[in-house]
Amino acid sequence: MGIILKETLIIFLERFIMMMKTFYISFQGVKTMININKIKVAGFRNLKEVEIETENITSLLSINSYGKSNFLNAIIFGFNFIHLPLELKNRMMDYDSYKPFNSKNLLNDFQFEVDLSYEEKGKKLQINYGYSFEWKKKEEVEPKIVYEYLKIKDDNSQKYAQYINRTFDKATYKSSPTGACNKKIKIENNELVINKIMAYDELYYLDLIKTLNNINVYVDKHFNTNAK
Repeated sequence: MGIILKETLIIFLERFIMMMKTFYISFQGVKTMININKIKVAGFRNLKEVEIETENITSLLSINSYGKSNFLNAIIFGFNFIHLPLELKNRMMDYDSYKPFNSKNLLNDFQFEVDLSYEEKGKKLQINYGYSFEWKKKEEVEPKIVYEYLKIKDDNSQKYAQYINRTFDKATYKSSPTGACNKKIKIENNELVINKIMAYDELYYLDLIKTLNNINVYVDKHFNTNAK
C-alpha cells in the first residue's frame, strides 16, 4: 500500500522556465489533487532568499546566469532531502556544489518552505511545511537540522494549527485531534520529524505525512516547442 505520485513538471526553455503547480496522488484507490501555492528557498548557491507564489503555469524569466536554474535545483534539492535516507541526507548537507558562495549569504543555512492545497476524503486543507539545516562547515562538526514545522488549517479555520515543531535541540508533534503539538519525540540531528512519524501507524494524519514524504520533482530540459 503506497502512494503513486504524478511528478511536478518543470520545463527549461533557454531563458524562460515554466512550472506546473498541480499534481495528483493516488492512495488506497482515492485520487487526490494537490496544488503547490508557494515555494521559498534560501541559502543555496547564489540565492540568499527567493519566494514565489505559483499560478497554474508559473514563468521565470531573466537574463542568463541570474539564478533560474539554481532556484529550480534548490526546489529539487529541498524535496529530495525530505524523502532520502539519513546517509544521503548527511552527504547533501556537505554538498560543496550547492553551498552558498556569495559573500552576502556565505554563512546562511539552507531553508525550504512550501505551501500546499490538499484535499483528503472531501476535506480541503491548507498546509505550510518548512525546514532548515546548517551546511557542514568544519570536518569535525556534524551539521544539524535547525528547525522544522508543519502547520495545517481547513476551510473552517481562520488560523493554522501546529502539527510539528522542531528546534535545534528538541522536537514535538501533534498526536491527537484535540491535543496540542507537545508530544516529545527523540530525533537524530539529520532526521526530519515527518520521516520519523511516518512509521507511526496510529497517527491520525498519517496519509498526509506519507504524501509529504513522497513528493518528487521532475525536470525536463529537452522540451520541444516546435509544432509538428
